[in-house]
Amino acid sequence: MRDPKRIREFLDVVAYTWERVPNYRFGQLVMNLAGYWGAEDIYNIEEPEWISIMHSFRSQFDD
Repeated sequence: MRDPKRIREFLDVVAYTWERVPNYRFGQLVMNLAGYWGAEDIYNIEEPEWISIMHSFRSQFDD
């Protein structure tokens, strides 16, 4: 079984990323993250990879 603690860590990164672009809807955020990464199929992206995507994506919005 996967470690349930990964969920809170992941959601904290989602929240921090989303707060950088508050006008985005959730679906818009997900699609833009996937497009930024060049992913066509988001089903198999693991949480650590999503976290890397979000860190990279939000670097353009962080002060």
